[in-house]
Amino acid sequence: MISVEVKTEKIVFSPVLGETSYCEDEVILFPEGLIGFENNRKFIIKTKDGFEPFHWLLCLDEPDLLFPVIDPFLIMKDYRPRPSGSELQSVGIENSQDARFLTVVTVGQTIDQVSVNLRGPIVINKMRNLGKQIILMESQYLVKHPIKAGRYNN
Repeated sequence: MISVEVKTEKIVFSPVLGETSYCEDEVILFPEGLIGFENNRKFIIKTKDGFEPFHWLLCLDEPDLLFPVIDPFLIMKDYRPRPSGSELQSVGIENSQDARFLTVVTVGQTIDQVSVNLRGPIVINKMRNLGKQIILMESQYLVKHPIKAGRYNN
């Protein structure tokens, strides 16, 4: 007997992304929510054409809530977040290859005011789709690290 797994797509509507389809295996659970949004726990990561390398962290609990995010290593090639072992264990990360880091982007009124939060990265267990936003307490990284237009890997 042959068994076939069929993935069912769901649709969510976001004011920024419009109708967006996703599968259940794309859902990332944040058991503690994000800082300031503790009651919002289910998210997906989506990309919008023309906005690469930026992505959107879209809340399924409240689709009006979404955050622009980016891989911090594109911004700072020598970025070395050092979360505590208990923070990594809380999302089941035992091996650094299982971790994906993202940082929230803050958009200002001008292009020169765009920044990323390198002090409060999001860590995601890629294997288990569990995430957590962490605070790097003993860190030189800024909450508002400026992104210079067109310049990456500073």
